[in-house]
Amino acid sequence: MCMYYLAEVVFLAALICITLLVFHTHTSRSTFVGIFCDVFGIILYGAPLTVMIGNGVGAILAVAQLIFYACYYGSTPKEGKPVKDPVKPTASQVQMIVSAV
Repeated sequence: MCMYYLAEVVFLAALICITLLVFHTHTSRSTFVGIFCDVFGIILYGAPLTVMIGNGVGAILAVAQLIFYACYYGSTPKEGKPVKDPVKPTASQVQMIVSAV
């Protein structure tokens, strides 16, 4: 567990060093850190929670989720509703019941 925390501190220190040494203006540093945070936010939260982040990737993932939902919405049979048979019976298989009037 201690190694995990040490790795996390080393990773953060490397990120801070790269930000301070490579990017020299406030705007470029903010852009780098913002992109870095967006990428890791998307990796961590996947589709539904990225909509809260105001970027295009979250919207694209949300649209993909809605398309999947629309495609597979009717694939699960509902209770109480008969499942339609995709094969039509032939004339010899159909039995007709004639009721007396």
